[in-house]
Amino acid sequence: MASEGEKRIALHISGEAMDDDKGYELKYLIKSLQSFEKISEKTYLFLINESRMTAENANDFKVYISDIRPGSFKADVILFCQTYILPLVPIVGDHGDLIWECILNSFDFLKKVSAAKKEGKTVHIENNGDKAIVIVNNGNDVTINNYEYPGYVSELGEHLAPHFTELAKVINPKIESVNFGSDVGDLTLDSNNADLFKKRSYLTEENFEIVGEITVLNSHSYTGKIKISDNQSFDEGEYSFEVAKDLRFPEFLQSGVLHKVSYICCKKIVFDPTSPLSEKIVGVKILEKL
Repeated sequence: MASEGEKRIALHISGEAMDDDKGYELKYLIKSLQSFEKISEKTYLFLINESRMTAENANDFKVYISDIRPGSFKADVILFCQTYILPLVPIVGDHGDLIWECILNSFDFLKKVSAAKKEGKTVHIENNGDKAIVIVNNGNDVTINNYEYPGYVSELGEHLAPHFTELAKVINPKIESVNFGSDVGDLTLDSNNADLFKKRSYLTEENFEIVGEITVLNSHSYTGKIKISDNQSFDEGEYSFEVAKDLRFPEFLQSGVLHKVSYICCKKIVFDPTSPLSEKIVGVKILEKL
């Protein structure tokens, strides 16, 4: 039975690298446990409004592993916090419950943001009192989803994102899934969602009007560089570009070489899972000339 300040979480790592007869490959086991420990510590520090683990903090908050069971690796992870946390979040419960619930909410928040961006959707976060509203719009600026979370998730999610990204790297052909679970919810990474925590590029569904001057042109691949200026949606500078297939004829691009021309385009954005709320625009796809 859990004592006050303690939260017991069941850990299950499955895959051929977790063999009860041959043994457990340590690199996957250690990476999973270390990543979860970091996630837990960062959450604890967030709740006590501190930035790093001091000797006093390390004595107050501990993560244990207990009750290792036969089979594909199974054990319990225990979050233990001795002192009373004055919560920065509106959750009532024991200290371990509080930390665990913050972790679960942040994980779900990051998955929702990443999944929407993976589809090229536009994501806005609105803070409304003690709530954070994730608004997902399509290319026509139509809201297709609203997700409501406790107000802390955007800040805490940013702190935890690098460590969820590290945990997701455990998933490979030898590790099928990593699951931390309890009566209040599960944190599961597997082949279905680990890609949400990988760096990637995507094209936005939303289109933009730009004025650009083609400075470099590769007429064979219909790619190059375009200088964009006087646009609120882009920082002034040069961007890589590609052209929609139905516009790939020489005259279309040559008219814009070293001349300012208006185009309709979508953005090419690099998604960095360690900083999921930021956007890095690396290029455009030209869809139409105005």
